[in-house]
Amino acid sequence: MVGFEGYCVGDPVTDPVAKPWVETRWLLSAQHSEGPSRWIARGLSGEPVDPRFMTFAYVKPQSPNRALRYLGDEVCRDGNAMPARVTVTPSIGDDGQISFAAQADHAAWIGIALALPPESLRSGSPIRWVASGPTDKNGQFTGRWNPSVTADSLAAGPDTPVTATILAVPCLGPVGPATAESASLLKYEFDEDGRANPSTGETADDLRDRLMTMACDTEQFESGAASTPGADD
Repeated sequence: MVGFEGYCVGDPVTDPVAKPWVETRWLLSAQHSEGPSRWIARGLSGEPVDPRFMTFAYVKPQSPNRALRYLGDEVCRDGNAMPARVTVTPSIGDDGQISFAAQADHAAWIGIALALPPESLRSGSPIRWVASGPTDKNGQFTGRWNPSVTADSLAAGPDTPVTATILAVPCLGPVGPATAESASLLKYEFDEDGRANPSTGETADDLRDRLMTMACDTEQFESGAASTPGADD
């Protein structure tokens, strides 16, 4: 068993299980840094003096992903920078689908998810994966959402307009969203004809966190929705 102190961001490694996802987190192995155990570990066990990093792609930590911490810019000075905040530029096509052109410096993968009020639904989950994929050399990825598919799952005649919350976030690896500060949120309100129009509003922290996890969910990506742009369940 190997202990880890946290992670830095490094070169992407293709995850051997969740292909084609890439993993950018590199875990720092815990070391004996003080006291007699330091000399015992180095003298008898041959523990290296220099820091040792291992890609998360080949590790199954006992702690959940959310328990892993970024070690900071000083410790990670020889690695890659954390992804910057995503900027999202929406545009609507002739087919009614909305494209989200997302860009974030230093991002290898970007995911997009949406949330709906549970009481507004006739069927389906209130938290839904929209799209995710690798970025190009400029940190760009475009995902599409089909509002008409979402509208079909809404209950007829809601008392109040239904608002969909869209979130885009860089993914450090499978089920590994970057920081909350790197995520961007958009709001859309459905009219009586099922069209989604830009809106505004606040988003609770717990909902944001659930959306971040869904956006980087590998099972949703692998389920086949990725081959159907704009699909949601």
